[in-house]
Amino acid sequence: MRSVVRGILLGTALVASVSTARAQGVASNLRELQLLVRPGETVTVTDAQGREVQGQIQTLSPSLLALSGRSGRRAWTEVDIVSIRQRKSDSLWNGALIGLAVGGGVGIAGGIAATEDNKNEKGWVPFLGALYGGIGAGIGVGIDAMFRDDHEIFRSTSAPQRTEVGLVPLLTPKRQGLLVSLAF
Repeated sequence: MRSVVRGILLGTALVASVSTARAQGVASNLRELQLLVRPGETVTVTDAQGREVQGQIQTLSPSLLALSGRSGRRAWTEVDIVSIRQRKSDSLWNGALIGLAVGGGVGIAGGIAATEDNKNEKGWVPFLGALYGGIGAGIGVGIDAMFRDDHEIFRSTSAPQRTEVGLVPLLTPKRQGLLVSLAF
């Protein structure tokens, strides 16, 4: 019975540690950028001198990007822009699913452990899994709602590419390991 509880806890920990991959387009010219954003949306531009300017898109054409921000109106041609980022909210679904899995796993494992000696009370296990799963889903949605990320939506082809390394621990009772992911 303890191996079942350990397996549920291990599975719950793995689900909680997995990061989600999002499909996202990164434009390499202003013509492609027109497919990703519209006038009125807020973006942050990093220019060739390394300055960052945040503002609302006023004009977006294949040859020009103009923003209106706190410092007034600024315009750039494509060669003057290194990158453009846009702040987006994370989807709440992945937080709900991860919270449901973690909470449900904890509820089931706790119910199995608590009723290990008394087989007549095993009927509480699904109820505890559903109850804790619902609580976990609510917590997951709340956590996801707090986070907003800047996503790169434009990168000049002459700008250096960004490289990311991700590490996720993999633990089982008999083996330990590390999942390594590279993005470039």
